[in-house]
Amino acid sequence: MLRRNLSPSKLRLALAVGSMIVLAIAVHIGLTGQLPFLHRVNVWSIAIYEGKSPFDLHPTHEILALTAEQVDDVPALFVADPFLYQYKGQQWMFFELLNQSTSQGDIGVARQTDDGQWHYEQIVLDESFHLSYPRVFAWEGEIYMVPESAATNEVRLYRAAQFPYQWEFVRTLVRQHRLADPTLFRHEGRWWMFAGESHTHDRLRLYHAEQLEGPWVEHVESPLRESSPDLARPGGSVFQWQGKQYRLGQDCSPKYGRALNAFEIEEIDESCYRELPGQHILSAGDAGWNSAGMHHADLYQLDNGRWVAAVDGHQKRWILKFGLP
Repeated sequence: MLRRNLSPSKLRLALAVGSMIVLAIAVHIGLTGQLPFLHRVNVWSIAIYEGKSPFDLHPTHEILALTAEQVDDVPALFVADPFLYQYKGQQWMFFELLNQSTSQGDIGVARQTDDGQWHYEQIVLDESFHLSYPRVFAWEGEIYMVPESAATNEVRLYRAAQFPYQWEFVRTLVRQHRLADPTLFRHEGRWWMFAGESHTHDRLRLYHAEQLEGPWVEHVESPLRESSPDLARPGGSVFQWQGKQYRLGQDCSPKYGRALNAFEIEEIDESCYRELPGQHILSAGDAGWNSAGMHHADLYQLDNGRWVAAVDGHQKRWILKFGLP
């Protein structure tokens, strides 16, 4: 069948490429003693959605905003957790990229071009531990970032030394648990932070502080959710719609990164927290790139009233790895 479908020149090229791959595998085995195996992974990509409300979002382009293939300074397996930030009229996107050289997440940035597309720039934050979920915001004349750094059992605050490319560590806000996807927001003159737990996906914690740099204390009713993988883990920025405030929660039941829902915050103060049942925001699609699920959105409203969201989705893909399965 192969010989009938390929021209002689294409057949020779295919055989040559195949031979080079086999040779490279043989050399690697000879040098390291590691055998190859197929490994199924989640490959995340980023898209831009738009709609008349946060609950009516659709893709704005047929092509994705950002994929791992666009990352050109390190070998990236995927890109995920996008957050948008506009600075001096320029739209920027911060996100996690999984660096295959180190098997950990770094924080990258992309710039929106005049034609509405996204151009990958570079890694802007690289630590000795895994980073993801880079929430960027302004406060009192400074630009800050709070990424996830659950591997350190800390929530860490960074400040832009030279936006958007250079960031400096300011201080640790919370040193407790393996907190995932820390989501800071302001409400009635106070700082609040939702956070999940990275190893379970089923617990939601809440912290608050008078000042950004703390001290931060855990809410008296925290954890707000336990044994709730279908709604606990944060999945993007808190947003307001029609005078009401919503938090985004991942649906990780029965698997991580399945879908995303919005929960109206009915009451929040230092002694009480109440929210209403979730409303659907995002779920798996049939476009390939998000066929296995979606788990994040960063939403904001345009001057014309429409809503824009940076979202991510994932698909299952087999890759060749070396070593122990």
